[in-house]
Amino acid sequence: MKLPLGEIYKKCRSYNDQPGVNSYLLHPQKGSCYDGLLLPIQVVQIGNGRRTLLATYGCHGNEIASAQSFLHSIRNILKQNLAQNVTYIGVLLNPEGVMHGHRSLNPFDKKNDMNRDWQTLAFSYTRCGRQFIDRVLKKNHPDSFLHLDHHEDRTNKSYFLSGRNENIGQQITDRMKRLGKNVFNTKADESLETLCQHIEECGFNSLCFETGRVVDIGGFFSSLLPMPAKKLSERINLHVLADEIALRILAEKMY
Repeated sequence: MKLPLGEIYKKCRSYNDQPGVNSYLLHPQKGSCYDGLLLPIQVVQIGNGRRTLLATYGCHGNEIASAQSFLHSIRNILKQNLAQNVTYIGVLLNPEGVMHGHRSLNPFDKKNDMNRDWQTLAFSYTRCGRQFIDRVLKKNHPDSFLHLDHHEDRTNKSYFLSGRNENIGQQITDRMKRLGKNVFNTKADESLETLCQHIEECGFNSLCFETGRVVDIGGFFSSLLPMPAKKLSERINLHVLADEIALRILAEKMY
């Protein structure tokens, strides 16, 4: 069976091999705004299948039809791998996808002027993300939808996610440090350039979090840096690990 947006998907090894955790890579169809990317999808099964939390990348929703197709792809994966007892779908949107889909921002282009188009990008993503949520997700899952809102912080040009658990960023930071990952908390007076420089010096094994809130689940600022294609898989692996931790923290608090 072919998926509407991903013809081929393959299971990826989970970092900690815990039961109930499945990772997939979607290979988007040619001609779509996701063409040429591998989109990580993280599925976490909670409570013997009674609840399911799902994290995705690339759902910036510039095309509502594309977003709907992507949601259908997710549903197919859930049906194939989590049987019939799935009663909850939570989608954790991430700004990562819009960096690749935006016409003027290419993370692999060293001539890219990030600051020039940042405000345009921020407005576009916020608007389209809300359309995706309102027209697709809430319509189909009005009673069982966990939404972590995107907010734009114009003071330090960063995104953060907020929801029921505003201290989740610090929890993820602590867990990542215990796993030996290079994690740092951002400060309000730090500029985008400072953050990028920090990541560049520390390598792509870094994650950025604003104290008390999640700025980025998986390395949003690293996507702004010029990087060779061979680094993409390394960054994706880090994303999957961060999302897995984030979802488990949410699950522990919710159930």
